[in-house]
Amino acid sequence: MRITNNMMTNSMLVRINNNMNQLDKYYTQMSSGKKIQMPSENPILASRALKLRNIVSSTEQYTSNSKQAASWMEITESAFKNITSIFESMGELCVQGASDQFKEDDRQKILNQFNSYVGQLESELNSTYMGRYVFSGYKTNTPPIIKDSFTGKNVLNPDAYKVNVDADKLLEAVNDNIVNKVNDLASQIADFNGKIKDIVGDPPDLESLTEQELATVNGYEADRVAVVKQLKPYLSSDTMEFVETTYEHDILLKTPDGTQQATLVDGDQVNSLVAQKNANNDGVEFFINGQKVDIKVPTEVFNKAVVPDEIKLEVGVNNYITINSVAYEVYPQEMYDELHYFEKVFDYMSGDLSQEDIDTYFDGTPYESLSESEVANFDKKIRSEFEAMISKVNNFNSSVTEQHTNLGVRMNRIGLIQDRLGDDNVNYTKLMSSNENINYAEAAMYFNVANASYNASLRVGMTITQLTLADFL
Repeated sequence: MRITNNMMTNSMLVRINNNMNQLDKYYTQMSSGKKIQMPSENPILASRALKLRNIVSSTEQYTSNSKQAASWMEITESAFKNITSIFESMGELCVQGASDQFKEDDRQKILNQFNSYVGQLESELNSTYMGRYVFSGYKTNTPPIIKDSFTGKNVLNPDAYKVNVDADKLLEAVNDNIVNKVNDLASQIADFNGKIKDIVGDPPDLESLTEQELATVNGYEADRVAVVKQLKPYLSSDTMEFVETTYEHDILLKTPDGTQQATLVDGDQVNSLVAQKNANNDGVEFFINGQKVDIKVPTEVFNKAVVPDEIKLEVGVNNYITINSVAYEVYPQEMYDELHYFEKVFDYMSGDLSQEDIDTYFDGTPYESLSESEVANFDKKIRSEFEAMISKVNNFNSSVTEQHTNLGVRMNRIGLIQDRLGDDNVNYTKLMSSNENINYAEAAMYFNVANASYNASLRVGMTITQLTLADFL
């Protein structure tokens, strides 16, 4: 086969170009620090790189979330520590206030100090993290405690204390725990009414009863009374009326305005109790034969439908942690009412209490109008209330401590999560670097080999291209 000059030249150029591509490849790797520049160069490596980058990016975000969660909970823990300290100081004041060694003026000073602690406690509830109230649940722009625009006193903010309720769950819980049980017990009472009526007749004729019939009636009556006792806890005593006759035990329920009554049990007949969601879709209403009746939903039933105001941050794949505590659990209405009673006492003794509150809490007589004996009796009453407050403050402190303990458990967990995320970030970053980044020593060696090959091909090519037709003449 005849090898022409063109063939040799073309072959030379191809090899020089290949060597130049290799030299450019290793030069680009060394200048960028990456093994590949385009996914097409190594699709498997590129796919693995994308996955590892996503994992590292997610881990960094989880780490950021965990730091935010830890900071939020640290602010909350600081508030809990201060609240616990405040309750301890309140307990000490209550012991002093219950002592008969102090006079009325001293007790008034103790009341003033106690009220200042209450104010500080409520200030702790308004603690913020980066401008957001930590005890307000989802409503982080709403303070739990606000000033009453009329009195200037601290009051619970209804917006922050509003509990979110799943109306469907509430209706289900009410039907399971109230309606069905009330209707079942009412049916049992009506059944006993009917059995007694069958024996004594209508109108009743007790004189013609035999001893055995009378004993049977008494047995039914005892069973009926037992069922009535089971029914009473479900129905508020101030809205329910029992109408007893010789052989019947009817049950009437008042309407919300108290002006009418609806009959639940009428002799041996039952008008079923029915519950339905209210117009605002945040509660339930009760009806008998279409007539609305007043029945209170117990707290334990209501709580089954409460949607917690839990702020959760994702700190891992499908791994969430609750970072907040809510004011209505830390400082419920009952605690507020009990602690603020002494505020009214202090205002009463200082002459700053409204006549309406004086009528409500202190029999309508201003403190300055009390006789000496009445002042002594009032002081004795306040001492006893201080004594009662000791156990209440301890109970309140225990409740807050329970919340604080729950927070501590979550803080320990976030600490462990942060340790794991730190290790994950290091490990995945190493894997990502190993997958994407070059080994500079190795790349430098390959670069030198490619450079030598390229220079050699140039020298050889120069020798070949120096030969011309003139050399053969």
